Amino acid sequence: MTNTKHTESDHIPDVGKKVLNEALETAESVEELRAEIIRLKAALAESERRELSTPDESVREAMDESGFWKSCSGCHETNEGASTGWYSFHPFFNCEQGSGCGECGGLGVIWDDTDYEDMVNWMQEQEALKGGE
Repeated sequence: MTNTKHTESDHIPDVGKKVLNEALETAESVEELRAEIIRLKAALAESERRELSTPDESVREAMDESGFWKSCSGCHETNEGASTGWYSFHPFFNCEQGSGCGECGGLGVIWDDTDYEDMVNWMQEQEALKGGE
């Protein structure tokens, strides 16, 4: 039975180890090394954040074909439906994201899969039925 000693670097992904080794090779002082490590950690965190926020193909397909995200009316401030500018536009949801509430479950946006064309057709049929009475 082999006794394996684990080090702090065991949890760092291989790409992170490679980047840290490159920083060690190119840094001329400890201060430069620290600054480079901080910069690289920030770049890695940004890269991971982008990867997590990029939807896969099936999500994109659903967003393109069967609905859209809209700002939650429960937590998104509007003035008669118009934006107040209080919340920022979120590129993933393609709308302004609210602060989160019970209506949206904390996400700040709601998925709307209403078939508005079907709704208009139904409303026109109802109007025609009322006109025929």
